Amino acid sequence: MLGAYVLAEGLNIADGDFARAFSAYEQRLRGFMLRQQDAAMRFAASFTPRSRVGLLVRDCVVR
Repeated sequence: MLGAYVLAEGLNIADGDFARAFSAYEQRLRGFMLRQQDAAMRFAASFTPRSRVGLLVRDCVVR
């Protein structure tokens, strides 16, 4: 939803100039999206541990 809102605003400001709007969209959201992706990767890693100890901890916490 956030991305759609920002893109719509950019298209409005750029008077329909897609290239300008997409560039502004990327510039405005890049940092936010990179932080969100990083957080998702860290969160996902807790469900896919790489060691037996990690598996044990995950299984105890999930129960």
